[in-house]
Amino acid sequence: MSIGIPRIRDANTETLAGTKTLTAADAYHQNLDPGGSGRNLVCPSGTGTQGGEFFLVNAADAAEAITVQQSDASTTVAVIDQNQSAHFVCNGVSAAAGWQIVGITEA
Repeated sequence: MSIGIPRIRDANTETLAGTKTLTAADAYHQNLDPGGSGRNLVCPSGTGTQGGEFFLVNAADAAEAITVQQSDASTTVAVIDQNQSAHFVCNGVSAAAGWQIVGITEA
């Protein structure tokens, strides 16, 4: 039995200069370098994004963490350290608290 053709998803590679806020239109793969300091990544609203997902790679060249926050920008979902990656999914429970982490791995 074949699993079929792998689904290829778009990617964004970026060096951050401040907080990044994702939208539902952003790329699935987010390869982010915090750019010399710990940074925040704000998830899209949980409303209308149920079943949405994104994959984050912290591509820092030093010990710089990325703090992933719900769309309210005050609730932390997870902290992704240098050389870690994580998969996030949206359960659509609420606008401000819909995102959950599935897991963190070492890059």
